[in-house]
Amino acid sequence: MYSPRNHRVLQEKASHVTRFIALADVKNPLNRKYLYALKLVPIDKMTREDLTNQPEDVTENPYREIAEAESFPGKETVSCEI
Repeated sequence: MYSPRNHRVLQEKASHVTRFIALADVKNPLNRKYLYALKLVPIDKMTREDLTNQPEDVTENPYREIAEAESFPGKETVSCEI
């Protein structure tokens, strides 16, 4: 079950948000297409306020625990499920 979580950036110094969008293959008998629209703004054209603004739906990096476990073998991790 997926449950949104607060991002650690909210507790750390101001930093820009990275938007990660994963699109899966779409296979269906009618060969329908799915689109995702992006509005891209170059980082050098953004204000500091725009760069550090944290969206309400920001979530923790889902791969952070895996990366930390590989970086620090033997370190115990605590996780909880709702």
